[in-house]
Amino acid sequence: MVKHYTPITFDFLGKTFSMKVKLFTCYWTLFPVIVLVLNAWDWLATVEGIQRGYISEANPLVAPILDSRPWLLLIFKLLLYFILGILVPKLGPKQYHWGYLTISLLVIGAYMAVGTYHAYWISLVLYR
Repeated sequence: MVKHYTPITFDFLGKTFSMKVKLFTCYWTLFPVIVLVLNAWDWLATVEGIQRGYISEANPLVAPILDSRPWLLLIFKLLLYFILGILVPKLGPKQYHWGYLTISLLVIGAYMAVGTYHAYWISLVLYR
């Protein structure tokens, strides 16, 4: 039996767009996993890079915590992951909340940018 998904339409800058609910369901299923993996990569690469003296923490609010107790930062990042990755998508009918989608894409984009920076400095260390 073929399932038919209700298309969602929305207007943006005077144009009408349509998207199927199935795409949203798949995205919100994968979102917590994607954020957790990128979060773990960021924490691990940051801690290793700082301990080995290759990088320094750019965030002045996080730097003192990272220097003294890196595990406390991990707990904070996991708490942030729980809020962003699990609670936000469950706040309402996600297929109709474009704000959630926008925020989640910004979060993933920011983590990917930081992850790319970590990959860059690791490649410099490995291939010098």
